[in-house]
Amino acid sequence: MNCKYCGNKIGKGARFCRECGKSVDGVTEGEKISDSRRGKFFRTAGAIAVSACACAVLIFVSLAFSVRLGLSGDTVKSRVERMNAGTVLSSETEILSDDGGNISDFLYRCTGFSKINDGMISRSDFHGFLLETDFLEFFGEKSSEYIKYVLRGGKPEPKVTVREIAEFFEDNSATSADMLGYRLSDSDFGTIRKMLNENNFEERFSVEGLSEETDVDLRGTSYFFQVISLMIFTALTAVLFIWTAVILDKKMIYLLEYYGNILITAGAAVFTASLAVVLSGAFGYMLTQSLEVYFFGNILMPAGLFGIATGLFEAVVGIILKLVRKLLKKRKTES
Repeated sequence: MNCKYCGNKIGKGARFCRECGKSVDGVTEGEKISDSRRGKFFRTAGAIAVSACACAVLIFVSLAFSVRLGLSGDTVKSRVERMNAGTVLSSETEILSDDGGNISDFLYRCTGFSKINDGMISRSDFHGFLLETDFLEFFGEKSSEYIKYVLRGGKPEPKVTVREIAEFFEDNSATSADMLGYRLSDSDFGTIRKMLNENNFEERFSVEGLSEETDVDLRGTSYFFQVISLMIFTALTAVLFIWTAVILDKKMIYLLEYYGNILITAGAAVFTASLAVVLSGAFGYMLTQSLEVYFFGNILMPAGLFGIATGLFEAVVGIILKLVRKLLKKRKTES
C-alpha cells in the first residue's frame, strides 16, 4: 500500500507513513495528540464550570433547608417569648422611624394613650405598663403568623387588626390598674379603636403595608421559599452532579475529587454563613441597637444551628470522598 499524500510505500499494519508522517486515515500523530489535549482541556473546563454551579446551588439548598427547619411557627413564637421585653420595646427600628423610633412610643401615640385619664399617662408610664403585660406572647403569636406566611404563603394573609389590639388592652386592664393607678374603661377602649383607625394601623401592618415599609415584597418572598422551589433546586443539583459525571467520562477517581471539592466548598460556605447568623444574635445588637437585628438574630438562631450542622456534615462527607480518592490513587499506583 502506498501513502496517498507522498506516494511512499507503507508497510503492512503501519499506521503512519515514515516519509511524511501522515497517518493512513489522513491525520498526523501530532494532530491526534493536539486533539486529545484539546478534548481533555474542554472536559476539565466544563467540569469546573458545572461544579461551580453545583456548589452554588448546593449552598442555596442547604441554607433554605436550614431556614425551613429552624423557622417553624412554634419555634418563632417560643423564641420571641424568651426575648427581653424591655429591649424589644425600646430598640430603634427603621420600620417605625417616623413614629418615635420604637414600638413603645409608637403604640403610645398610635393608640391615643396620651388622651386617656385626662392625659395623665406619660410615655414612661405606658412603657412600664407594657413591660408587665403579656406583650411578648402577643408579639410572638403575630410574628409566627408572618414568618409562616413568608416561608409558605397561602391565605389568609397575616395582619394585626384594630380589634386584636383593643382586646389586648382589655385583657390587661387589671395590669393597668396596678401599674398606672387607673383601670382602663370601655370608653378608653373606644378611644383606642378610634385612634388606631385614624392612624391606619391595619393598613400599615398588612402584608402590603410592611412590604412598602421594608422595601421587600413579602408576597414574592413567600413564593420563593415554597417547597416546590426547594424541590426544583434539589433536582437541579442532582442534574449538575450527573453532568459532572458525564463530562469526566465516569472515571471514579475524578468523580470523587470533584464531588469532594463541591461538598467541602459548599459546606464551608454554609457553615460560615450560619455561624454569622448565630453570632449576630449575640453581638449584632450590641453594635447596632437595632430591633431588626435583635429580632431576626434571635428567631434565626435555630436555623443558624441547623445550618452549622448541615455545613459540617457536607464538609465531612467531602473530606471522606477525597480520602477515598487518595486511597484509590495509591492503590492504582502500586498496581
